[in-house]
Parts: sequence; C-alpha cells; structure tokens
Amino acid sequence: MERKAQAMKDYMLKQPKAWLKSDHVKDFTDFILPKDIEEDGGYDSKEMLLEVEKNFIEAAKKNDVAGMKLLGRGVNVNAKNVNGRTALHYAVAFRNVEAVDMLLRRRAKLDLQDKEGLNMMHCAAMNNHTDIVAYIVDDLQIGELDKKDQYGNRPFALAAAHGCVRMLEMLMEESYNMATMEENEAGDTPLHLAAKNGQCEALQLLLNNFDIRNEVNQMGQTALHIATEMGKVDVVEMILKAGVDLEIRDRQNKTALGVAARGNMVIIVDMIIKAERYFRWKHNFQMTNTDAIESLHSESPLTFKLDHSPDTKPVRDIIWDLAYKHLKRNDWKKLAEYWEFTDDQVAAIEEQWTGPNSFQEHGNRMLLIWLHGILIEGSSPSKGLYEGLLSAGITKIAEKIRMEGSNADTRKCMVS
Repeated sequence: MERKAQAMKDYMLKQPKAWLKSDHVKDFTDFILPKDIEEDGGYDSKEMLLEVEKNFIEAAKKNDVAGMKLLGRGVNVNAKNVNGRTALHYAVAFRNVEAVDMLLRRRAKLDLQDKEGLNMMHCAAMNNHTDIVAYIVDDLQIGELDKKDQYGNRPFALAAAHGCVRMLEMLMEESYNMATMEENEAGDTPLHLAAKNGQCEALQLLLNNFDIRNEVNQMGQTALHIATEMGKVDVVEMILKAGVDLEIRDRQNKTALGVAARGNMVIIVDMIIKAERYFRWKHNFQMTNTDAIESLHSESPLTFKLDHSPDTKPVRDIIWDLAYKHLKRNDWKKLAEYWEFTDDQVAAIEEQWTGPNSFQEHGNRMLLIWLHGILIEGSSPSKGLYEGLLSAGITKIAEKIRMEGSNADTRKCMVS
C-alpha cells in the first residue's frame, strides 16, 4: 500500500497541473478518504479496486505512458472495473499503441474478457484499429484471440456490425485468417449484423466475397428480412441486386415482401416486386440469350429504387394521369393480371391505405413497377400500355394512349 501511495505522490509531483483538474482532484480525495462500498464511475469497489489502479486505467485511456510507468510500480495491470474491463481493453479501444506496448511488456493478459465477453481483439475489430491488430498478430505472433464474446460474435462479426471495412479486409487475408460467416447465438451471420446496422460498405464486401445471401437466423429471417423490417432502403437495394431467394419465409410465415407490406414500407414493397419480376424475366432471357446477358446492364446500372430520370418523365406523367384520372377502381387489377403480377404482389400493393381513393395510388405504383421491367426489356411503353388496356376492355383510353404515345415513347430510356 505504501509503495502505491508513493507512486501516486511521485506522479502528482511530476505533473502538478494535470492534477489540478477536477476529475483528478476527486480521484485523489477518494484515495485518501473512506469510501462507501458501491459501484461508481465504472469501477468495481466491491472488489476493492484501488485508486491507483483506477488512475492507471485512466492513464491507459489517454495513452499517458509516463503516468502509467509511475503508477504501475506494484499495480495489478489486469485489474478490472465494474464492467470487467482492464487497462488493456481501453488502450486497444482508444488506439493507444504505446500504452498497449507498455501493458504487454508488463505481461498484461491478452485473453481477459469483460462482462460482455469482449477481449482485446474484439475491441480492436469493432473500432477498425487495424494497426493494433497488426501489432498484436504480426509483431507479437499472437494468433489465439479469435474468440467468441458472450453473444457468440467473433471479431470478424463485430467488425461487420460496426462497418469496419479495413478491418474486415485485413482479417480476410491469409496471414490473419479470421474471416468467418459463423452464426452467433441468435443465428445471425456477419451479413445479418451489417444489414441490421445499415453498414452498406461492409455489406457489399461480404456479398462480394461470401455466398451467404440466404442464411436465416433463429427467427427464420434472412438479411433481407431484417433490412426490410427496419426500413433500410439502401441495404435492401444491395441485397436484392446480389440475387436472393425471395420465397424464404420467416417463423411468422412472412416473405420479405410480406414483411414490407405489413410494415407499410411502400418503397420497399415496390422494390421487391420489381426484383421478383426482374429475376423471373432474367431467368427466361438467359435461356434463349446466353451471350447477351453479360452486356444486359452495360449502359444502365440495375436498380430497383424509384425512377427519377428526366428521360422517363413523359411516360411517367402519362402513367400518373392514367391512374388518377381514367382507371376505375378495379381496372388496375385487370392490368396487373394481364402483365402476370402474382396474387401476393397485388395484395402487397393493396396494403397501402391513403383514403377512399387508394386504388388510384395502387394503380400508379403497379404501372411504375411494370414500366421498370419494360425499360429493362427494351420494349415500347406506349405499345405495352395500349395492349394492356385493350385486354382489360378499356378501349377508349387505349386508343388515346396509342395516339399520344408516339410522343412519349421511351423505348431507348435508361432505368436510373
């Protein structure tokens, strides 16, 4: 005890200005005055964590190696606070390489886990501290840190959850070999975690390097189910473009489309229907045009989002006018049937309620979804509208479309 008190005194004398700060004054007061046995400030007083050990941890947080050396004479470098975290946890989390080096030279234990099961490797991975990992694994040749936390997440999974792309790339290298799509306790893969947190760059990296699009967690959810439920449009777009099984149902017997419809996620409902129709068309197209499929989107990148292109505005204006001014209540369903929309797709569109005239918006959405496919096929929208209206018995409007359509024919338009 006397040695620790002397170390504290030496540190105060060496850096008196630093100890005039209110937090340090409080620490010093607590050190010399009796304390109640209670949890305070993240430190576990029940385990009799000494003030010198608290201040040692604080110095590690600030990369104050000089202070750590003064305080460290006789200090237990593996002392834990109330959260089970040591000085090494914080030095790694705050990217304090010098403090990490000092702690490892003092034989700080590398495999100590906090109350959430996190060791130093987890802390580095979730904070994208590649330099710390390189130092640990390369310089010290320590490769036994690829452990699970209490939720079953390995460092690679935590890096994905926090969008740490550089860390993911590093752990995928052969020299590190920590890349894994292993499920955690909830059945979530790193792809699920990246999708849940909206980490688009990490998600794209995983989609590009692993065949893990259709895995389900314990709730029967794919990454698409999760992104849909949380309304993450950009994530949904990325997963749809990667190509997924859209028929998978979760434990509530819902497809991703059903989840979107139930949650009134109108934009996502339309995106998923576009994707369903696109992949069905693409499959049929590949059967007869194997050479052409490679250049299918060379001029216009594939997207399932709303079309705001000025090139398609004329035909979109015609569609809006048709849906809101001319089609009767069930006319849009007749067109949907002619264009081979499924019952589930029609039902998903109908889930939206905007008032007594909701059918107008339903028709507009269905027509825009249909237009998305027509433009990819390279067909004429005006011709398609004319034929569809005729089939539904809406001849008067069909003739009007035929007459006006030549001015708004967008067969060369690009989807954007």
